[in-house]
Amino acid sequence: FYITLLPEKNIAYGLLYDNLSTSTFDMGSEHHNFLPPYRYYTAEDGDLDYYLIYGPTIKEVVEKYAFLTGYPVLPPRWSLGYLGSAMHYTEADNAQDELARFPQLLKEHDIPCDMFHLSSGYTTGDDGKRYVFEWNENRIPEPKKMVDSFHTDSIKLTANVKPCLLSSHPRFDEVKQFGGFVKNEDKGDPQIDRFWDGDGAHLDFTNEKTYKWWQNNIKKSLLDFGVDAIWNDNNEYAIWNDRARVEGFQKNEDISLYGRALQPLLMARASFEALLERDPDRRPCVITRSAAPGIQKYAQTWTGDNDSNWHTLKFNIPMGLGLSLSGMPNIGHDVGGFFGEKPDPELFVRWIQNGI
Repeated sequence: FYITLLPEKNIAYGLLYDNLSTSTFDMGSEHHNFLPPYRYYTAEDGDLDYYLIYGPTIKEVVEKYAFLTGYPVLPPRWSLGYLGSAMHYTEADNAQDELARFPQLLKEHDIPCDMFHLSSGYTTGDDGKRYVFEWNENRIPEPKKMVDSFHTDSIKLTANVKPCLLSSHPRFDEVKQFGGFVKNEDKGDPQIDRFWDGDGAHLDFTNEKTYKWWQNNIKKSLLDFGVDAIWNDNNEYAIWNDRARVEGFQKNEDISLYGRALQPLLMARASFEALLERDPDRRPCVITRSAAPGIQKYAQTWTGDNDSNWHTLKFNIPMGLGLSLSGMPNIGHDVGGFFGEKPDPELFVRWIQNGI
């Protein structure tokens, strides 16, 4: 989806391409010796199906786009505050003790905080690999007590979950048995790809059994311990085999058409519904790293693992504005950056100002 403004006519229009296959947008970067600047769009599969949205103002284009794809979900008030995040805490061998230090540091420095991100270190097994829904009881021996300690200081907790099960995951065979993974095109076995620190298979959310399995595990492994929100991470579906197969709502389709963009959308909806089923009177909070149009009905997002430098801050600003113009205003950035050297004081202050 993109918006074009014709300043000489004071008219804006939007183009929404309704195709979930891998696509290319060239917004005028390709040059030709004999032709003026031009733009083009290509899709690797599916139909050429698009909506021309006449404004005539940019505001009206955005409103009509939201009418087509869905209005943003009303978030809980606390999700608009400072949401703390750092991998250090759950990566530590004594993670429960380190996590207990975080609220104390907030008090010491008089910093308000509404939610903390529990990064994936809490799922690390004895082999050092990450197994979604599996608590590392050596690092966090008392998950419920740990969650309660955050609640005592009025801090909500969101837990990192990933849509790929490593082949060594204790529940891998369980999902394989009911055909819940994206499959290869030859024998219908799980499509194995490199994921984080091992080989694994991605869950297929177009399969109703997988969808329910995911929701049940969110409830049993996280919500039963008091976790408040769900953080859908690493859900870009980096599957290299374009002929891998998904259930496709019983249509058995190639992943090129039904896969990489649709899967994170369904993953977010599944997480959203699990939270709503557990507590119908509480607004769900879901965070997702990848998405497709319509995601704003279920989740908020951040702009990914960014570098800690001025260049990144500069480009985070138009990224955020672009997301807002695409019907998804509830977004954020990793304040201070994720990779690289610790930001100098001025860069850090400017990033905080931008986040606020």
